[in-house]
Amino acid sequence: MTDNLQPWTQWIGTETIATFYAEGIRRWGGAASDPKPGCIDAALGAAYNAELYSPESEEEGFIQGLVFAGYLLFYLATKHCYIDGNKRISWACCTFVLLGFGLTVAATGRFGLHGWLASADSAISRRVEDKK
Repeated sequence: MTDNLQPWTQWIGTETIATFYAEGIRRWGGAASDPKPGCIDAALGAAYNAELYSPESEEEGFIQGLVFAGYLLFYLATKHCYIDGNKRISWACCTFVLLGFGLTVAATGRFGLHGWLASADSAISRRVEDKK
């Protein structure tokens, strides 16, 4: 059921994200933490609004939720809601949303998870430098 105030819950909610985060820390380690207050909701809302205002949303055949997944990947990785594991949780949540549409990601080598993590590190570093 979709919440009118949080329409993204049709694809993913904060409880799912918390579960994925805890499992990621358990499996791959890192400094576990609670998210910064309001940060997860802010990332979800930002991803939803970015999709609403994206040029793709005007195209014929647009499927609501697909662009949201990409923006969710970005916002969860860059908002740093947790002390550790932000890129992992962003990847897990993005692929979870895509899976809800019956889509999977087959990416290996430099385009796989490790490639994404390296690219995200570089992009985030540039973003931090730009803010200085």
